[in-house]
Amino acid sequence: MTDPPATPASKGRAQFLKESLYTPPPRPAPETPPTAVLVLSAVLDQFGHNFLLNDLGVDLTSGRMGERVYSESLSVPGHEPRRRESPVERVHQARVSVRRLRSTVRTFAGLLDDEWTASISSALSWYGGILGVARDLDVLRAAIAKSVWLVDDDALRSLLLGFIDTTIADAVVQGNEERSTLRYRRLVDDIASVAVGARFKDGASGGAREVLLPELRTTWHDARRAYRDALQRTTDRKLHRLRISLKRLQYASETIGIVEGKPAVRLAHSAEALQTKLGAVHDAVGAVEWLEGLIEFDARLAKPLRDLIEYHRNARREARRGWRDDFKRVERSWARLHDAADDD
Repeated sequence: MTDPPATPASKGRAQFLKESLYTPPPRPAPETPPTAVLVLSAVLDQFGHNFLLNDLGVDLTSGRMGERVYSESLSVPGHEPRRRESPVERVHQARVSVRRLRSTVRTFAGLLDDEWTASISSALSWYGGILGVARDLDVLRAAIAKSVWLVDDDALRSLLLGFIDTTIADAVVQGNEERSTLRYRRLVDDIASVAVGARFKDGASGGAREVLLPELRTTWHDARRAYRDALQRTTDRKLHRLRISLKRLQYASETIGIVEGKPAVRLAHSAEALQTKLGAVHDAVGAVEWLEGLIEFDARLAKPLRDLIEYHRNARREARRGWRDDFKRVERSWARLHDAADDD
């Protein structure tokens, strides 16, 4: 009697496969990790395109965009380039895009050509200031409109909002004049080609995870320094500086999150939560200062605007609440990202 054929149960699996006619499928080749150059180029392209869509318009961008690098797999999630519906939102998106471009260039300046960095940073700073005037007025109007019901006089309510609207209209005219200049046209051309026009140093050609994370440390130290400064003597000005540093930390962490994953994304979220809270402080301070400026111009407004001013002072106090604990969350997120990088 012959023995039954061997099976995986009676032979080792490796030996069984070796002697059988079965040929395992080849393992797929691992994907090549993206380089720092590719990730930074894609992020610059993402926000450059968003700027053009919102500052120029859909009908004008197609002829301006150079070679595209943007892809969903190498983009900051939740910020896909698209044109917004309202003029207020388009100004906001154009300003945010300029901020992100400038912040990316600043954070990762150690990987970029110094001359190129200085040139585009100067242009972005110039136009970011112009957009900032219009955006700050939009934010002020929204804040005053939310609280203007506290003013009993209908005529004064209309006067307050009408005054801001007139100032906004003046800012729009000024912005349109700047957009007709050669300086603006050069900026648009630079942003349209930023993905392929950015000049990198040799060190940026390495893998994104290995190259980008060390560049984040300076931004983190800036945020921690601003936090300690605000701890010593908490003023609105120091909290605003902390907010700016947290915004840069958020943007940089989102970029690194493309390749680093959850630890970097969590850091971005914790930084965003606190900078958003401190943004509410800044907005309330701006509303109080504007209202107090009206009283300096006409002392008769002191009484009718009293409740309005107190409303925004209360909003400032409420927004300040818990900011120290919120920064502790940012610190813990940074520690987790640092530990995760060390484990790798």
